[in-house]
Formats: sequence, structure tokens, C-alpha cells
Amino acid sequence: MIFFADGQYLDSQGTLNNYSGFSSLNQNAAHNFSVADLSALGQAGQEKAIFFSKFTSELAIEGKKALFLASLFPSKTIDAFFTTIRYNENSHIYLVNSDGSKVYHQANNAQDPLVAFNIFTALQSKDYFYGTSYSELIDNVGQRKSGTVHLKLDNEDYMLSYAPLTTNGFYILMAVPSKTVAVSTAAFTRRVLVSFTIIFLFIACLVIGMILIINHSNHVKELQAERAKALEEKAAAEKAANQAKSVFLSNMSHDVRTPLNGIIGMLNIASEHPDDPVVVKDSLKSIKECSDHLLSLINDVLDMSRIESGKVEVRKEPFNLLSVLDGCTSIIRGQLLDRKVDFHFDFSKVTHSNVIGDAPHLQRIIINILGNSVKFTEDGQNIDFTVEEVALSPAKALYRFSMKDTGIGMSEDFQKVIFNSFTQENRPASAKYKGTGLGMAITKQYVDLMGGTISLKSKLNEGSLFVVEIPMEYEEKEIAYERHQETVVPRPVLKGLNILLVEDNEINQKIAESLILPTEAGLVMKKNGKEGLDEFISKPEHTYDMILMDIMMPIMDGYEAAKAIRSSQKNDATSIIIIAMTADAFSEDILQAKNAGMNDHIAKPIDKNDFYRKLTKFAKQIEANKHAK
Repeated sequence: MIFFADGQYLDSQGTLNNYSGFSSLNQNAAHNFSVADLSALGQAGQEKAIFFSKFTSELAIEGKKALFLASLFPSKTIDAFFTTIRYNENSHIYLVNSDGSKVYHQANNAQDPLVAFNIFTALQSKDYFYGTSYSELIDNVGQRKSGTVHLKLDNEDYMLSYAPLTTNGFYILMAVPSKTVAVSTAAFTRRVLVSFTIIFLFIACLVIGMILIINHSNHVKELQAERAKALEEKAAAEKAANQAKSVFLSNMSHDVRTPLNGIIGMLNIASEHPDDPVVVKDSLKSIKECSDHLLSLINDVLDMSRIESGKVEVRKEPFNLLSVLDGCTSIIRGQLLDRKVDFHFDFSKVTHSNVIGDAPHLQRIIINILGNSVKFTEDGQNIDFTVEEVALSPAKALYRFSMKDTGIGMSEDFQKVIFNSFTQENRPASAKYKGTGLGMAITKQYVDLMGGTISLKSKLNEGSLFVVEIPMEYEEKEIAYERHQETVVPRPVLKGLNILLVEDNEINQKIAESLILPTEAGLVMKKNGKEGLDEFISKPEHTYDMILMDIMMPIMDGYEAAKAIRSSQKNDATSIIIIAMTADAFSEDILQAKNAGMNDHIAKPIDKNDFYRKLTKFAKQIEANKHAK
């Protein structure tokens, strides 16, 4: 707030107000102080203190002379301050004007010995002793001096000390019962003796420390030189990292635009030849390739961000290793379609396939390395993938994954930095996409998180060998080995199945509709979680067999909607199938969907095979439940 010479003030809202207590302010003081009862402003019981600070140079605002800048704060703040300077718990502190009128009283639990508006007037009638007097107090106040008087207050001996504040006309007074002063003084004496002993010991230690410092000064200089060198190396490393990130951003701009250009270009070609099935089919194939690559770029950036933020956790879950390896080889064989590259794999040395570990991260490690081999191995060359099991104990083994190709290889310089973020080696023109330079950095981070090691041997134009070793415990119970097939999952016939789709994005609605309607299932769409919840509750029981639920939606998100559906009173609230269908695709997102009461999770972009596989699974479950009833 700003106070003007005419008694008005400008508050923080820009409103001009009158201040009734302005006449009591000392306009010559550098600072001033007041206490205000704000009950008139609807803040009863909230007594406030106002601290005024005078402008050091003349200031005019809209033609009015500004005198003070003021700050408003609770009186409790003043109480806390004066508590820290109080002599003991029995003392009372008063803040008064030069004429003795009371501005503030900091009390303790005891009764106030000076209940009066004007403290100096109240002190005039008291009995003084030990050579002190009321006239002495008043004379000292008139000369802005400090002092102490002894007097009786409420039939008890008190010591009253007083001192002026230098920046205004205020006096601060402290009244302390004399009997408590002796006790406090004795305690103070003990503190002084203890402090003296501590200081003496400190001085002795200081002398010894000085001797040690002198004796080790040369060592300190050596350490400083080493630290300076380390700082220089760190600065150089940070500079190199910043340069690498700049290169990364430049490459990302190019690499993101490349598949986007392919997608847009192929869409234009297809739209110009709608009646030519060959052109349309080729265009769609190119669009899918560009889309898959764009998705891999985005996944790399997101994965690295999660790793650097410490959000990636290693799973300790049972899985069948041969099933994971079979899935990896299926993906690589899919990438080699229409290529003349010999891909060989051998898992015959795996004797314990049921293990405990992190299957998704292991799969990502293998796919990252073999994917690079596919990318940088020319037709007519080879890629070999072998896995060995080396027993460490009766319950644990070291699994060695060797991935070798006869591709273009790497220079010795690049091998030194291949596992750093944002690093890429210049690739020949035959390489279709460069990527983000994050794939191998992510691979190394995952290997480290799983307690393993990764090594590399490579020569230019001769190929590369990656060896990953990861320890894993055996799982005693049998886990089914699921062989991955390259065949496309057939579109199921779901006639009689009624699906409620809750999705706010129109494009995603159309994509889901194009996948669901050909199955002959009934479909109703709602735009947010609240609409989906209302639709489910308002319809008779078993109207819907399945709900496909987006997560990020306005008004009510998918998690809230799923929880509300599960907690509703309908008989089918706990049995209806709810599947999250969302771009939130990390492991914690899947867990959160499960905790919200959802049965499964489908990640966007939607994989048609995965979508139909899960719809078929739950359709069979729904049909079995109907027959059971």
C-alpha cells in the first residue's frame, strides 16, 4: 500500500481509501508502525499490523505526494518476533508512542500488570525503589535515552527496562518480575561458564587445525589443481553433449519430416488415383512403413526421457524366455520380408526357459540391436542370433545373447560413443532412415537396469557383434510357451455383441468404428467419461457387453468413469468388460487402468492384430458366462 500526505492510501487493488489513524503517524520518522482492527472489513478477529517505511526521495503519483510505503501482516507475526527477544517467559513487552500511548502489547499467560491505554500515565502512580523514579524515566524518554527502573506492579517487584527505536518515535518497554531475574541470571551464568569451556576447546582445536592446514597446504593445492582439471573436463563434456543435442535436434527435424513427407505424399498419390487398386495398395503400404518409423522415433524420445527422469522400473515377473525370443524373431522376420538377408537363430543351449525378469525390456534390447542389423546389412549378407545359458547357481543363470551381422560395421571412434545419447555415425545413402541416435543409449540403460553387461566388436565393411549378458533367476512353476506366428489375426464375427465406445477424438472414433462395424457387433459412441457413465447407468442391465474407454477426455476421464461404473448399483457393474484404449502406453499406465477396474489395455496407435485378438478373447469369455447362467 502507498500512503499519501493527505491521509489517503492506495491499496494493492488500485483503490483509493482514507486512513483514520494517519494523524498519529510521525511523518518525520523513517519508519512507523500501527495496529489495525479489520472487523469493519468483514475480517473479525483478524487484527493486523501495518509497517510504514518512508520514501527516501520525494515521489508524486497522479499529483499526490506519496509519503509511506506500507506492508500489512498479521499481529501473530509481531508476537512471534517479540517472543524471540523476551527476557523470560514471565516478561511483558510494550511498544508505545513517545507520549506513552500503547501501540502493541506482547503478553504471556500471566495477567497484564499495566492495563492502560497510556503506559506512562499508568506508571506515574507506582512506587519506585533502589534509587529509581518516575521523573528519571520521563526525563530519559524526553532525551531519547534508555534505562531501567525498579517499581511495584500489582504488589510485586518488577524491573522495567525501556529503550527508544532509532527510526521513529516509538519506545519499547519490557517488564520482568524481579524474582525471576535472579533465576534467569543464575542460568545465564551457567551458560556463560559452559560457553567459555566450549570456546576454549574450540580455540585449542583451531590451533591444531591451523597446524594441520599448514602441513597439508601443498596437498590442498594439488587437490585444487585436480578439481580444476576435472571441471575443465566436465565443461568440455557438457559442451560436447550440447553439440550432440543440437545435432540430434537437427536430425530429428529431418527424420520426423521424412516419414511425414512420405505419409502426406502417398496420401496425395492415393487420392489422385482412387480407382487404381495397385496404386492405392502400394501407397497404403508406404504409409504404414512411414507411420511405423515415425512411431519408433517418438518411442525412442519418450523412453529416453523416462530413463533420465528415473521413472523406469525393472520388473521381477515370471515369463517364458523362449516365448519372448520367438516373438523377437517373428518381428525381425517381418522386417526382412522382400529382403534377401539370411537370418539364422539358435536357442538350443537354453535349458531353463521359465525365468524371472523383465520381459518387455529384454525384448526391447534384442529388437533394438537386431533392428540395427536389419537396417545396416545389405541383401546377400547374414544376421545370426544365438542365446546361451551359463549356470551361476542351482537357482540362477547368466543368459548370453549374441547378435552378429556382416553389415557395414562401425569405425573405432564411433564404437567409443555408440552408447551415448544423440550420437550417430554417418550412414551410406542406402540407409533409409537415420533414426534418433537414442536406440543404443536406451539399450545400454536397460541392460544396466537389469544388472547386465553389453559389449561390442565391429569393423568397417565387415560387420558387428553385440553380446548382452543378463543374470536371471529360474522360475519353478511351468509357464506356457506361446509360439508367435506371422499370420494375420482374422477379423472376428461378433454378431450379438454390443459395445459402448467412449472416445472424444473424432478421428479415433472413425478408426475404432472401421475396426468394429465389420465384426457385426453393435456400437454406440459417447464423447467423454460422463456421457459414457450416464449411458451405462441409464440403460437396462446387460445392454452392453463391453466398454472401450479412452483415458484423456474432458469433463470426466476414463479412470474416473471406470471407477464410477464399477461402484454403481447395477447388477452388471462388476461383470461388464472395460478395456482402456489410450495413447498412455507405459507400464504404469497399464497398472493404473487395472487399478481403476479395467480388464485390459489397448495402446494407441491401435495394432489391428492386437485389437482383434483381445476382442476375440473377451467375446469368448462373455459367451461362456452367458451359457453358465
